[in-house]
Amino acid sequence: MPKYELTDTRHPNIPELRQIRALQDIPLVGVYRGERGGYVKSTRNLSQVGNCWIDSSSIARGNSRVRGNARVSNSSRIEDNAIVEDSARVSRSTVYGNAVVSNCAKLSYGMTMGDHASIGDRASAAGESYLLGHAKLTGNSYIEGSGTVVSGNTELSGDAFVRGIVFIVGNVKISDHASVIDDARIDGTDVQISGHAYVAGKAVITGEVKILGSSKVRGSSWVSGNAVIDGTTVVEGDAWVGGTAHVFGSSRVYRCSRVMSGDVEDRQVMDEWLGVGDDDAYFSLTPTEPHALV
Repeated sequence: MPKYELTDTRHPNIPELRQIRALQDIPLVGVYRGERGGYVKSTRNLSQVGNCWIDSSSIARGNSRVRGNARVSNSSRIEDNAIVEDSARVSRSTVYGNAVVSNCAKLSYGMTMGDHASIGDRASAAGESYLLGHAKLTGNSYIEGSGTVVSGNTELSGDAFVRGIVFIVGNVKISDHASVIDDARIDGTDVQISGHAYVAGKAVITGEVKILGSSKVRGSSWVSGNAVIDGTTVVEGDAWVGGTAHVFGSSRVYRCSRVMSGDVEDRQVMDEWLGVGDDDAYFSLTPTEPHALV
């Protein structure tokens, strides 16, 4: 027996969509026979199998699919070729393009997810932010904030999280317990942030940087090139670490320091310029100019 039927009631703003009505009880989602749900273009949008449901304030249209035990609620929109499946939850959010929400993942509080982005496992995303491109969230990772953009080929996994007004694009992998918060910006060709590392403040990360261990990059600092930050290192202030520099141990690079090559271990670097030659292009820049390049 079908789970629901299409009624003759049309959506007030999108007349091609018709409201659904339950033909049987669905106790798992608190829906009972005769109760009306959301609006769909056709029965292809909401599976007749499983406990999936779209509430009366939400829509599914185009070639989108809601299936399994998924739930769509609180004025959410599922459009284009988007898929919401398994035990996923979408609340007050929009999913479009070829985006996929699966497993026990959750979208809520104004999220917009599109293109080929995917979120699965127990990952979650909340707030008026954007998950776009081929971005992928797995594990227990999460996004939280207002105005955050996670795009490109960004991958969040493990217990990693992004929070604040963060911008991430390019090939970026954030894993383990790592975090990117505040107004940080990452635009890299192969950036890796792992362990308990975090990027905060107005920090900018570009290139093929690795930020590992329990290191911290914060303030208005900039890390670029093939630099590696490891250990319990702190890069802060207006410091700039780039080139082939490897800063590790319990080092601290701060104020207006520049480190462009070599190993820096267990050292305090304040207002020093290391690995910068007279003919180096970096040498002509003032401490605040790197951010003008991004």
